[in-house]
Amino acid sequence: MTASARNTGRLERQVKASRTAVWALVRDFTGIAAWHPLVQASQAAGRQEPVRPGVIRQLTMADGSSVAEELVRLSEEDRSLTYRMLPPFPLPLSSAVVTVAVGPGSTPATSIVLITGQFEAPDAATSALFASVSESTVWKAAIDGLERGGGPI
Repeated sequence: MTASARNTGRLERQVKASRTAVWALVRDFTGIAAWHPLVQASQAAGRQEPVRPGVIRQLTMADGSSVAEELVRLSEEDRSLTYRMLPPFPLPLSSAVVTVAVGPGSTPATSIVLITGQFEAPDAATSALFASVSESTVWKAAIDGLERGGGPI
């Protein structure tokens, strides 16, 4: 049996957009390309409802690579969703699970976006690298896009 290493990532930031506006973007699971600058295209795989656990979105990234993700949990009450990446992975990962939560900000015109993830890879260095890249690049771009509300980059 091959050993694996697990790592976590976390990025939290207050944005200048209401909780309602940000949640409307996040909860549209297959609409991520409208606001995430690193996602060129997104579509539901097959004939699936876009917002319910079990739906799979197929992403085409800005660099041309493809990623498939399955919605695992959606909570209107908590304004959070959890998804998992499906193989094949862009790096040598064995699993990646991400949660995006939208909380109230310090004013009604702001919100707190919290993105957390758990990554498992064949070794600690790869797992740590994926967590670091997720925080500093992918998730930062996501929060920037949510703050713009899907507007121009």
